[in-house]
Amino acid sequence: MEGRQQIGHVAISFSSRTRNRLFATLVLLGAYILFYRYSNFFHTTDLRATPWNPETGIAVAAGIFMGWPAVPVVIAANFLGNVLWGSGLGLGWSLISSILHGLIFTGSSAYFRVSIRKLQHPTTNQAIQFIVY
Repeated sequence: MEGRQQIGHVAISFSSRTRNRLFATLVLLGAYILFYRYSNFFHTTDLRATPWNPETGIAVAAGIFMGWPAVPVVIAANFLGNVLWGSGLGLGWSLISSILHGLIFTGSSAYFRVSIRKLQHPTTNQAIQFIVY
């Protein structure tokens, strides 16, 4: 079997697809948290607004390439970034903000994933649906 490991008396095996998905999840989590931290260096107000927000682009790209499994990863990464580096919100509002961020950016791109990846040039109608959703 591919990826078979012996741990004590239990044999554990992972398919290459599972290993690839686990690797992609860890890379997404790490990149999101890293960019979340570095985007906070350029605060422009006390509300911690930044002139750039690369983690949003990562969230959209994750939805396109990984689909729906990326949504909980983005929610967890956003919440972890809020907790570690403070967004000025309490834990409850940070959780709500993280859930909305994951659903709006990653969820919308995951929803349109098939049509985005299938077509080289999306139609105007698809672009409007993507923006509005």
